[in-house]
Amino acid sequence: GRFRPAGGAEGLVELARRTGSWADAATRDRVMSLYVRERVLRLTTRRYAGRGGASGSVSKLAGSVLRQDIADEALRCSGMAAQAWDAEQPSWVAELLEARSATIYGGTSEIQRNIIGDRLLDLAQEDRFREVPWNQVPR
Repeated sequence: GRFRPAGGAEGLVELARRTGSWADAATRDRVMSLYVRERVLRLTTRRYAGRGGASGSVSKLAGSVLRQDIADEALRCSGMAAQAWDAEQPSWVAELLEARSATIYGGTSEIQRNIIGDRLLDLAQEDRFREVPWNQVPR
C-alpha cells in the first residue's frame, strides 16, 4: 500500500491503548489475535520468499484479508472519532479503503484462491470429472 497509519497491528495495539478500548477483554483478544496473525504471516512470507509457485498467492491472499481485518478493528476501536478524518493525513479509514482495493490490484482474491486450489491443492484435476455423475466419481 501507499501508506500504513501507525504500522499495521502494532499501530492497532497503540490505538486500542490510546482510545481506552484496550480495557475491554474481547477487544484485547481480537487485537492480539490480529497481532499474532500479522507476525505469523511476516515470518511465513520470509520463509517462503523466492520459492515461486503459489506461495506468493497464499501470502497475498492472507495479507489482504489481514489488512482489512486490522483496519476494521481499528475503526471499531476508534469509535465515533473514525467519522472525522482528514483526507490529507493517513487514517485508519483511508487504510480500510486502501485495504479493500488491495484485494483487486495484483489479482483479485478469487484469482488467488484459484491459483492456490490449482497449484497447491491440485484441484485442477477435478475438471476431468466435470461431466461424470457424482456417484461415478472415483473416491
